[in-house]
Amino acid sequence: FSTVKIEPGTTVGILPTTIEDKKYSKVSEYFGEQLLITCSRTKTFKLVERKNLQSLYNEWKLNQTLGIEGEKAVEIGKALGA
Repeated sequence: FSTVKIEPGTTVGILPTTIEDKKYSKVSEYFGEQLLITCSRTKTFKLVERKNLQSLYNEWKLNQTLGIEGEKAVEIGKALGA
């Protein structure tokens, strides 16, 4: 449930969850997998493939380093399928 309207086909990327306390690592892994499964079963979200997440992260990091903002960042994201 969301109080914000989410348009069908909204692109999302799900990053692996991490937790410092090792006793909860299995719970963290389970949560991430369930989130991925749930999002993949609905038409609300278009998932960015995991293989593209590293490319997206690298572009984001480059944007931060070079100060790329706004329209240019959107263009780069679209080129990567985001």
